[in-house]
Amino acid sequence: VLERAGRLSSQAQAVLRSAAVLAGDGDEALLSTVGALPAGQARAGLAEALRSGLLREDTRGLVSFRHALVGQAVYDAVAGPDRRELHLRAGRGLERRSPPPIARLARHFREAGEIVRWAVYAEQAADLALASGDEITAQNLLHDLVVNAGLSPSTVARLVKKIPSASFIDAERQASLTRTLGSLLGSPALGPEE
Repeated sequence: VLERAGRLSSQAQAVLRSAAVLAGDGDEALLSTVGALPAGQARAGLAEALRSGLLREDTRGLVSFRHALVGQAVYDAVAGPDRRELHLRAGRGLERRSPPPIARLARHFREAGEIVRWAVYAEQAADLALASGDEITAQNLLHDLVVNAGLSPSTVARLVKKIPSASFIDAERQASLTRTLGSLLGSPALGPEE
């Protein structure tokens, strides 16, 4: 896959990297934003990537990889700093959409290392999941925030109340949550109520 992609122009490779980071459907404008390509270059790169057979376009003009493993191979080949920048541009581009795709925004800002924006969108996505009865998704989002985001103790205390405890089926995840909460108990930032 990488050998085949390497034969394409730099614009087509940028489109492939953008599509890999988006990991789902993206239109020409979003691919251009993520790849930081002027519209004409994005169009030429997209046309080349489509002709190569690595990408496909549906009837709505949304582009994705023909096979998920091809997208994963391209994604894995992007260097970490470049990947974070692409995720940041994806998040910024998706923020301008109406309605904003909350779960995708949480993912992109998490991968970009934008903790504050990740936390905002992940909590919103968890709230939407809880409202629709999807406790597993809510638990996954909130657990990730509480354990991995390095949030303030008071924010962790607020978020942990939202985690549907009945959805814990993985003892390792429950143990990591217990460790995180245990490490916060002695924090002077927590009030008696928390």
